[in-house]
Amino acid sequence: MPELVLPHAVLGALWLPSVVAATPSSSGEGGDVVTTALSAVAGEDTHVVLRPDGEVRSLREMAGRLVGDHLTDVGAVLPAPGHVAGLPGVALLDAVDAGQCLLIRSEGGSWAVVPQVESFGSELEPGTLVRWVLHPFPFAERPVPTLLGLVGSLRQARQEIVRALVTAGDALEQLDLAGWRPDVAREAAHLLREDVSSALLPPGLSPARVEVLTRAARLLAVVQLALEDDGGAVVARQGAARAEVLRDLEHTARRALAAASVSHVSGGVSRPR
Repeated sequence: MPELVLPHAVLGALWLPSVVAATPSSSGEGGDVVTTALSAVAGEDTHVVLRPDGEVRSLREMAGRLVGDHLTDVGAVLPAPGHVAGLPGVALLDAVDAGQCLLIRSEGGSWAVVPQVESFGSELEPGTLVRWVLHPFPFAERPVPTLLGLVGSLRQARQEIVRALVTAGDALEQLDLAGWRPDVAREAAHLLREDVSSALLPPGLSPARVEVLTRAARLLAVVQLALEDDGGAVVARQGAARAEVLRDLEHTARRALAAASVSHVSGGVSRPR
């Protein structure tokens, strides 16, 4: 059965405050914190960082450079065509294409970081390459806190996701997955009971954020299951109106994930918005 996953930008936003708060070691890295964060964010996939000058760095090297940095604001934006609130102009096209963007502000400057995911290999031996493309903010760009404010608050996200889960249940019932695609129905029922793995979440995350992340991840997984290739045929049977309902639910889930990823850091303490 499938497990719940979180977008790379969300994982990066959740772990970055822990990474920058780590005590620098003689090697310039925060030791176990960086290793744990990289395991959560990258898993077994290959990750590289592309700097504006075209230089390629490893994710570990870039994470190590952030240890001890003075981070002030961080969060993810998960856009889709027609839903671009919170995106900076400098990364707009790349972020919409990727469906995710990590926003960072520190005393050293502001960045939009777009994880571009590419699959390779065969069905028997699949692989994934993730390129984290760095976009420095130009002078005229709106500040990171202003952009992150556009994704909504954690409290608002919790209210929306509770309502959306009820709507999702009704929508899936009307799609009659159990009668037409029992295998998909079983997967959906499983996902709605799943929790986000504790290995993906940094220590000390508030229960409220974990709750929103879990519920949003459940909703996103179930909706995407209904909208994927085979499920798309199910949606077609019910008409465009049902597909629109599912895509609205998908947008709600992505907004909630983004809202739960936001932190404002003061004095080394991460404060969710």
